[in-house]
Amino acid sequence: MEALLIYPDSENKEIIIQFLQKMEVAYEIIGNDQKEYDPAFIAMVEENRSKYKKGEYKTITLDDVWK
Repeated sequence: MEALLIYPDSENKEIIIQFLQKMEVAYEIIGNDQKEYDPAFIAMVEENRSKYKKGEYKTITLDDVWK
């Protein structure tokens, strides 16, 4: 048996599932672990966004980056 990998967007996912069911094709939905982020990373990003909105950031020019 061969496998066919399909990566639908959220709009087309249900349509594809309905089609496979109608055609009586066996299929398996595998979790989308690759799109989940570490909660600690998300907390860090949110904290830094908050600091940015408060003006707590430092601007670095391109000249300073390449020193």
